Amino acid sequence: MAESKLMEILRHLQPQEREDLVFFCQMPSNKVSPKKIGFFKQLLELSLPKNGLSEESIWRKVLLEEAYKTKNKVSSSLLSVVYRYLGMLASEATPLVHKARLAKLVNESRMMDNARVLINKVKIQARAEQNRSYENYLALFYIYELEIGRAINDQTRVHKLKEMYQALSTFFVIHLLRIIGELANRHHVFSIDKSYEELLIKFQSLIDEIDVKEVQIMKKMIALIIKRDFQSFEQLLEVHEQNPSFFIPRIQHEIINRLFNFCVYQTNINNFSIADHYFDLGKRCLALQPITPGGHVNIPILKNLITTAININNIDLARDFYEQQVVITKTAKDKRSDSLLLFSEGMVLYAEGKYDQSLTVFNKYIQTDYYLKYSFYKMQVDKLLIRLQYDLKHYSIVMSSIESMRSYINSDKKLSKDLKNLHKTFLQLLRKMVTHKPFNLEKKRMQLTPYDYKWIKSRTATKL
Repeated sequence: MAESKLMEILRHLQPQEREDLVFFCQMPSNKVSPKKIGFFKQLLELSLPKNGLSEESIWRKVLLEEAYKTKNKVSSSLLSVVYRYLGMLASEATPLVHKARLAKLVNESRMMDNARVLINKVKIQARAEQNRSYENYLALFYIYELEIGRAINDQTRVHKLKEMYQALSTFFVIHLLRIIGELANRHHVFSIDKSYEELLIKFQSLIDEIDVKEVQIMKKMIALIIKRDFQSFEQLLEVHEQNPSFFIPRIQHEIINRLFNFCVYQTNINNFSIADHYFDLGKRCLALQPITPGGHVNIPILKNLITTAININNIDLARDFYEQQVVITKTAKDKRSDSLLLFSEGMVLYAEGKYDQSLTVFNKYIQTDYYLKYSFYKMQVDKLLIRLQYDLKHYSIVMSSIESMRSYINSDKKLSKDLKNLHKTFLQLLRKMVTHKPFNLEKKRMQLTPYDYKWIKSRTATKL
């Protein structure tokens, strides 16, 4: 007879994992009653291979005859705890903090030798020079707090108290810099809100006091956001390349994403001298996280890579990125990825001069929910469609589309003022192209997206 999932898991646990599981069950947050914890201890002991007992025999010994009818309920409850424990072990962000708390629990249970082993393990792992997490210093804080209680004299307690303060201060500074940087980094916004800037000033002395590698890297991230210069970019890139395995992959991805967004900012102001870094960092981002935790294809990166490749006339590279998107999309969980694959395909076909095929693809795309739901992509496609109509010499359609788009831009509350102005400038110049009115493209260059500028320049006879 096949064994239950609970028994199957218990039989495969290593001795240390069995001990950890018992203490995990005793944590108040798991809300496991003392009675069930007793059942768990018996199950773990009796399920050892050396006992040679079947699952049925084990349960009858644990619950006894009068309580055997509650087996399924007890088993289900304990299995949920086991799943949480396994999830904790699989988690990349929290095991060290869990081990520190586990050490405290072991210590409170008067298992001094086991507590000492756990304390040493946490210290070694927290100070290791690879696969580090931001939570390392929080784990050390818990350990020093525990050691204060274990100390046998006041001198040791004072020393541990200082270490405890240092660990907590370091944890605070790292997260202060990280969170402020992350808020500024979202949507490629390279600025820091005034209130956050005041926080940085308020804690400047504490920030200067902490001299660990994590804080040094966070400072370079903040410098990149504030200064937006190539020196800050190169310094952060150098630090990352010299320490590729210092952080766990999740944090590596954050750092690379910051660098990548700086490249996005530069290309958005028509500076393509950084293109090689741009493509390299984009590839690294995709290698670390091709699919987001929610199961979505990392579309913003792919879209930016494809668009920039087109802007520098590297159509073959744009096609390569599209083919990569095709492969990644097959493993994604959501339908959104299929819609955006049409978007990328239409862009590449248009860049290759296959206007009829591009028009067919975009006509499929505008029938998707994604086209109506996200104004950013709607505007992107509407502008591509209007370019297509211009290239196909359907000028009457172009003129009517210009009026339709202007009306939409004015009424859409989701589009930012800056984006609205970019789109309006493009439509204004496009109208002049259709009506053969002269204009100076270079004067308008900074009021256009790089893609719009490149397209107008390639199709106008205006002498620049």
